[in-house]
Amino acid sequence: MASQLTLLCANGIFGLHRYASMIAVRTQGKVELANEANRVYSFKKYGANAAEVEAQIRSVAAHFDCGEIVAVPGHTTEPNRLQQMFGAKLRRTAEVQSRKYSHKAEIDYRAEAATLECDALAARHLLVVDDVCTTGKTLEFYARYFKNRKKTTTLLCVGLYHKMNPIESEHSIAWELPEAEKPGSEALPNLPTENVAQFIGRMNRDFDLTKI
Repeated sequence: MASQLTLLCANGIFGLHRYASMIAVRTQGKVELANEANRVYSFKKYGANAAEVEAQIRSVAAHFDCGEIVAVPGHTTEPNRLQQMFGAKLRRTAEVQSRKYSHKAEIDYRAEAATLECDALAARHLLVVDDVCTTGKTLEFYARYFKNRKKTTTLLCVGLYHKMNPIESEHSIAWELPEAEKPGSEALPNLPTENVAQFIGRMNRDFDLTKI
């Protein structure tokens, strides 16, 4: 049975789920947002619900008639989780500075583009997908990158930052897990059952909390 997903949208970028600082929303008692952000965090960090995310992204590509899915590379030359799903069609040739704590900084287009190599892509219309969109600058960079290569793009992220004020778009996507993945082949960690002390302890192991 197919499931239905209404895409979020902010500044021309589509998202599957809202994303937020896990610490902030949990300590502020924003349970609904925390649960949605947890789906994004669990996928990005642990690969949980990966089959679901892949099925949703492929359905988005079909909905917008995108000929190929291109996953945004990370700041290193190693393939990230989305590239492991869809192939490293666009790759780093050299490591660049992480934007983890500098999302608002402008991207030097010429310097950044010089660190990339791209396969020959036959499709004219691409779905460009990233795991988390915090300000939109990274996906806007790749929209320009492919426009310079005579491609049109639809921009998508798994998690769209809630402070970008995403709204529900007019695009409702039907998606379904492959039969091999049913039922419940992947268990999403039930992280919201932790108390605040347990949650902060786990976040402290994963992140440098002084920079959040």
